[in-house]
Amino acid sequence: MRNARRLRLRFDASTGSFKLTCPARMSRKAALAWALDQREWVQRQLDSIVPPEPIAPGVLIPVEGRDTTIVWDESFRRMPQLALGDAPPLAPLFAAARGA
Repeated sequence: MRNARRLRLRFDASTGSFKLTCPARMSRKAALAWALDQREWVQRQLDSIVPPEPIAPGVLIPVEGRDTTIVWDESFRRMPQLALGDAPPLAPLFAAARGA
């Protein structure tokens, strides 16, 4: 792996973490000082995070372009199934996603 030539601050929205890369010749103190100067950018990145939607009974989630309500009951089978309205399930959800 090549050494870094410049300072770089990256943000991973999926984990909410930042990664600071700096040249080996740069002191840690100087790199952290530079990162602190990026506060406005850091705040914009944090503000842009959309909180994840909970997967729980009654929640609407998109499935194949349609809003689908999560329905759960202890008596249901463990395999997720996709049903339309009050009709019985069409097929296991995973099979529908695979195109089976």
